Amino acid sequence: MISTDRHFTQAALEVESLNWDASTDTLRGISLGPIGTAYSLSIYIPENYVCRQGHPHFFYSIDSYTLKLVEYEPNVLRVHVRFEKSRRAPWQAKFRLK
Repeated sequence: MISTDRHFTQAALEVESLNWDASTDTLRGISLGPIGTAYSLSIYIPENYVCRQGHPHFFYSIDSYTLKLVEYEPNVLRVHVRFEKSRRAPWQAKFRLK
């Protein structure tokens, strides 16, 4: 993870967990925030990986989060988490080797 736009501590308070599952090439996280708020995390994608869900104009939305590749920086994935009903927002991003 590169950063968040939520707090100056850059994930010390807003990310409960962040784990890489090598067997499925999946990054999973649980983000924390007050109900009624939202923020974004920026995730670096190593050169030898691509997002499994999409292409350069990729946009993927689930209940509590949205994934989007950053257009001007193709190796950065933006995870936008929303706290509509809970203070915890689990999310995941699937990758594959190029």
